[in-house]
Amino acid sequence: MGTPQDAGDRWYQVNPVEVIVFILVLAVCMHSVYNLFYDRQGLQSTSLSPMSANPVSEGRTPASTVQSFVNLDLGCDPSVTRDTQAVKMRILGAMCGPGSIMAEGVKPLKTKIVNQANRFEATIFTDMSAGKYSTDYIPLSPGQNQITIEFAYPGDRAFAQNLIVNKTQ
Repeated sequence: MGTPQDAGDRWYQVNPVEVIVFILVLAVCMHSVYNLFYDRQGLQSTSLSPMSANPVSEGRTPASTVQSFVNLDLGCDPSVTRDTQAVKMRILGAMCGPGSIMAEGVKPLKTKIVNQANRFEATIFTDMSAGKYSTDYIPLSPGQNQITIEFAYPGDRAFAQNLIVNKTQ
């Protein structure tokens, strides 16, 4: 067995790899401190030529764009035809009805809007005080989309509109 003196020597043994890592970290720190005091930049970048285009002021635009969503303002015409390339359409319009109902100021009990091409029934948002409505975005199928708009009034009175939307590619 060893003496207590031998055991104490083991406490102070240093791994040579740790010494090398410590010296490298110390050298990097000293180099950084030296550069801070003497304002030396180290590696300098070469001077660059000015850009011919200004990316901030010159926006990029695609060569051709297709509107994905379109809004359509409808009047009270019983039949309307529109062409579009849009994928979805929102319909905005006035509450419509026969002349006598509109003169009386009667509000519709129910409004229903359906795209007959894909059987999509639109959600309708009504503003009764202004007499207007708006739908969510209605998906359009390629080709002809017949959209029926029906207003149901008290006394089994109704008013219908037919909207034909031709979706082109």
